[in-house]
Amino acid sequence: MSSIDNSTITGGDLGGGSFMTTDDVRGGAKAATIRAFTREKVGDEDDAPLKTICHFEGDLKPMVCGKIVLGQIRAVTQADTPQDAIGKTVELYLDPTVTYMGKVTGGIRIREVR
Repeated sequence: MSSIDNSTITGGDLGGGSFMTTDDVRGGAKAATIRAFTREKVGDEDDAPLKTICHFEGDLKPMVCGKIVLGQIRAVTQADTPQDAIGKTVELYLDPTVTYMGKVTGGIRIREVR
């Protein structure tokens, strides 16, 4: 089985097409139960990179996961593999200190449910 850290999760598109953004958690943290992980191209370019996507139960949009978020999922769920994290509940929240390309933009992070 794959490690949850190395982003080698595979699977088909579970639909949706639009991903979670900071606006989706700006009103407050949200509890979310992990339904599945997939690898999908993110972007419109032909050579768009494959990214790990976390899908949640209910009407929450799927979330594009980088290394930091995957590490947070692993720590919070105590999962060694993606399959071990499925069915676990985490909390999604807005961290205003997240940087992207050298600029403070804010971003979605994961922690234990409070």
